[in-house]
Amino acid sequence: MSPYNVGRLCSIAEAHMNSNNQKKYEDSIARARRISPDSKAIKELEAKNALRANQTEKARDLMNQLPSLKNVVRFTNNRAVALIQCDRFQEGIEAYKQALVALPSNKVELRCIVLYNLGLAYARADNLEEALATLKQALISQDKQRRTRVKSLMKKVLHAKKSGEPLLLPNAKSGHPLTSQEQLGDLDQDIVYAMSLDPGESCCFRIFFHYQSEVPLEPYLNLKRPKFILRESIKKEYALGLEKLMKAG
Repeated sequence: MSPYNVGRLCSIAEAHMNSNNQKKYEDSIARARRISPDSKAIKELEAKNALRANQTEKARDLMNQLPSLKNVVRFTNNRAVALIQCDRFQEGIEAYKQALVALPSNKVELRCIVLYNLGLAYARADNLEEALATLKQALISQDKQRRTRVKSLMKKVLHAKKSGEPLLLPNAKSGHPLTSQEQLGDLDQDIVYAMSLDPGESCCFRIFFHYQSEVPLEPYLNLKRPKFILRESIKKEYALGLEKLMKAG
């Protein structure tokens, strides 16, 4: 793809942004603006960068110009989860809070997504009071599945608060073995969310099976888009390279 394509330049700029190379980010964005000053992709990326830089007012102004904020919310969630995985809970929580301040008030469902994730972050940080207060705000969602998830998490938080028992949540870090139906249920929407596609996009998802897991993952990863037909001839267990060692031996 031509490096002078707006989409390509935005991808390059985003890579520089994520690498904290602000100068190269600005250079790439400037080149993209010269090609298409009013590009939605540029405004979307600038909104992401504004959130990273704690420029809430600028982020809000840019978000108000965008027809869809799905990618910005996804970016915020990925960034916050990455911070939380590194035990930087407060920074992850602040990322969600900044997004809430910047999100337009009429984007109710997107705000509820962020509120749920913020409540989950508070719960992981063992701040049960804030978790409950935040999750209650997410109950205004009109999405039935989302409300069910919110209520389920609230129930767990309330139980932990009243009983004094530790709050049991799926491990946020990738690679954690799935050992129960409950963990799969909590993870299901995150998997679907991560695999969502925009019109015109095409991709292939590779799904692994943990070699120690006794839980069948296929029913929970059987998405309608893209659709895969699992064939025994190509199915392999995820064995951390063990099969190669066995062949070599």
